[in-house]
Amino acid sequence: MKLLYSIGSLSQKGGTEKVFANKANYFLEKLGYEVHVLVNEYDGHTAYDYSDKLQIHNMNISQYLGHPIIPYWSYNNMLTKLTDPYRKKIREINPDIIIVLQHSVDDFIIPILDLNIPIVREFHFSKKAVFDLIKEMPLSLKKVRTYLQKTRLFKYIEKYDHVVLLTEADKKFSQYPNNSVVIPNVLELESVFEKDFSKSYKRAISVGSMHDDRKGFDKQIKIWKTIHSQYPDWILDIYGDGAIRKDLQKMIDDNGLQNVVNLRGITNNVYEEFQKSSFFLFTSQAEGFGMVLIEAMSCGLPCISYDCPDGPADIIEDETNGFLIPLNDEINLLEKISLLIENPNEIIRMGKNAQNTAKHYFPENIIPMWVDFFNKIKK
Repeated sequence: MKLLYSIGSLSQKGGTEKVFANKANYFLEKLGYEVHVLVNEYDGHTAYDYSDKLQIHNMNISQYLGHPIIPYWSYNNMLTKLTDPYRKKIREINPDIIIVLQHSVDDFIIPILDLNIPIVREFHFSKKAVFDLIKEMPLSLKKVRTYLQKTRLFKYIEKYDHVVLLTEADKKFSQYPNNSVVIPNVLELESVFEKDFSKSYKRAISVGSMHDDRKGFDKQIKIWKTIHSQYPDWILDIYGDGAIRKDLQKMIDDNGLQNVVNLRGITNNVYEEFQKSSFFLFTSQAEGFGMVLIEAMSCGLPCISYDCPDGPADIIEDETNGFLIPLNDEINLLEKISLLIENPNEIIRMGKNAQNTAKHYFPENIIPMWVDFFNKIKK
């Protein structure tokens, strides 16, 4: 099987990139597939480790941009210029299947190339989540522009032969006219981590991007001020980085929570940090899946999560491996955090159940779904 993936960047840390690394390495090393990837821009650096067998093709799209005089016109002009280079490169590789991973120029080029090769769009977010987030934006030119951009994106997604979604909820809401299938994200792990449940770390953990407010870290800081007043020995460590990190730090400082809520930046070994924690907080406003929930569960952590569209409800079984809380219900969030802190046996019970949940997302369970899908659509 020869697969050709297309992605904006390999140097960015994110869920899409991490899951791609998990799958590509398995296809290459375990199944003997030939895997290629087209990258918009590639400087030789990757955020995650890839097999040496992965064949990376730098499309160097910036050389076709020119001077962006009128943004929309310039972008469309670049797309026109990129059509031939993409067609030529794809014909040179001659893959069995093409899979586009991420919203980029590829979305507006590959579906219209008429290559007689099955083309697949993996959508790593949720259509409902996209438009819910836009709805929450204040009325502005940015809101209108974002709405038009996303509407255009979904029209092009409908041009693909197949769409792979992460949740049944997204499939039901989106109702794409083309063939859609649900395949959850896959862990790179093949076994859960050994967890010493007898240890009490008195530490909650959260992980995510700080590029915008979507992860709701401000809500965690607000909640933890109350938690600290009741349980002064407990701390919250948040891992991630981005544009709003300085605003979050100011919020911590203004509330006198230094050394109580800690912004730890990016870690290269998140599993090690999970193993030194008691439970995981997830206050995202919207998700495609919530891969980090599975990673935390593999280390025996119960997860307390908002029931945002669309991923957590597929992963968390309320009161079994964690708690699923109505979106932005801060009172409920506070109650569930307090419940776990006061009941260490519940942390143990839910943590063990969480590890059983994580096993469902091991390669041995998810990769066969991909193999079956590829075999069905290959011409």
